[in-house]
Amino acid sequence: MDSDNTLLLKLMKGVTFIKQVPYIKKLAKGYTYTHCHFPRMETYLIAHCNTFYKKIYFNTRDLELMPWYEVIETLLHEIAHISTNHSSDSHGPTWRREFNKLIAMLEEKCPGWVEPVEVEVKVESNTASVAKLVNAEPLKGSVVTPLEGSTPSTSTN
Repeated sequence: MDSDNTLLLKLMKGVTFIKQVPYIKKLAKGYTYTHCHFPRMETYLIAHCNTFYKKIYFNTRDLELMPWYEVIETLLHEIAHISTNHSSDSHGPTWRREFNKLIAMLEEKCPGWVEPVEVEVKVESNTASVAKLVNAEPLKGSVVTPLEGSTPSTSTN
């Protein structure tokens, strides 16, 4: 299967998943979903909905890297725009309420669809000062030599 088909399959799995909620299915009725390379613009777009052509476009580069739950969140983001008719407050209070409502509806229908992964991060106190790490003597010249035992890929010495 080529890359284009793989990305379309990934996108359509997300669409099928969100359409389990009748309200979302109704809002997205008649829309098609695709991906393409977006031109460089002042603002970076991950996805875009076009209500005139009834299409939701994903940026190919982002779709390639997105985990499945981000595809779903981005679809809900764009459907919230459809629901609010691209009002003048494109990410304002009305849009935020609709987006949160869509997420709540999906969560009600499919509890735990985004399982947060608990990661234990252990931070130990480090009392070593820079003077202890780098010899406390004043640096001579503008070149800093690598620490003993390190293997930098490039060196200025």
